[in-house]
Amino acid sequence: MQGNSIHGLIRRTLIYKFQNDILEDNVYSIQNFSVVSNGGSYRTTQHAYKINFQFGTKVIAVDSKLVPTRSLH
Repeated sequence: MQGNSIHGLIRRTLIYKFQNDILEDNVYSIQNFSVVSNGGSYRTTQHAYKINFQFGTKVIAVDSKLVPTRSLH
């Protein structure tokens, strides 16, 4: 199975809202966010786009064994 990674951006002013809800290697359903071009000199993934979290973004943990926790590359 092959997957893709996409960068998620949480602005400094919103970190307080999400810092206890998002952990590495977990799977989440994310709603109400924007998608923008992933340009610039600092790119954490090769994906063409990144997601921007907003004040109204909702993050819900999902128990899924279908999504691998680590890339096989």
